[in-house]
Amino acid sequence: MRIKEIHVGDPVRFTMAGRTLMGVVVEKRGPLGVNGAKVFRIAWRPEEEAEPLEFEISEDELELAAS
Repeated sequence: MRIKEIHVGDPVRFTMAGRTLMGVVVEKRGPLGVNGAKVFRIAWRPEEEAEPLEFEISEDELELAAS
């Protein structure tokens, strides 16, 4: 069970290709996932100087990170 709800602007951790990465929630898309799972749009920078990449990911794949 999630202790704190995820909001736009929250820093989050997620796993991609076996690596734990950090991103920021830029949009709460709503209950669009399987069985109504909440979906979020995340911005992630692959390198510090790179433009952020944005993609959608289900809430159950996200973990709140320290801000």
